[in-house]
Amino acid sequence: MPITKEQKQEVVQRYADLLNRSEGVILNDNLGLSVAEMTELRAQIREAGGECHVIKNRLARLALEQVGMPQPDDLLTGPIVVGFAIEDLPKVAKVIAEFTDENDLLKIKGGLMGQHIMDQNEVIVLSKLPPLPVQRAQLMGLINTPAIRIAGLLYANLRQILNVFQAHADSDVSPAAT
Repeated sequence: MPITKEQKQEVVQRYADLLNRSEGVILNDNLGLSVAEMTELRAQIREAGGECHVIKNRLARLALEQVGMPQPDDLLTGPIVVGFAIEDLPKVAKVIAEFTDENDLLKIKGGLMGQHIMDQNEVIVLSKLPPLPVQRAQLMGLINTPAIRIAGLLYANLRQILNVFQAHADSDVSPAAT
């Protein structure tokens, strides 16, 4: 039974809302996943902080147009499965990449991150990035390391000056005491 124009508008609006909330999307070729495999993929993506939908290409184009994102025409062909990364794009990309390694019926086509269209290789590179909390910790380490080194150097110099003063004070006390 065909869906009405109003129902299509509601679906497009739902996809547009997902696009607005997402850090990015991963587009995949669906070459015949079973219901069980699709359910497993959806569950894994949900655990990674995303959502997974089978989308008609025309509705995907309308949703992308509505939010002002580029329309990768070469990626929007054939039956597609879209992974929306609501929380952590590298984590969702990793889940999809691991799923495609285990299942030949799903192929990564590319993705979108803001206004940038990613090809398959960029998505695979993205999937190999560490999770967001690890990235944040690494960044904080990079920021803190110079400050810690400067503080250590200042402390060492200050300690040397204090040792000189202490030695001088000890030498002044000793002759007066005799």
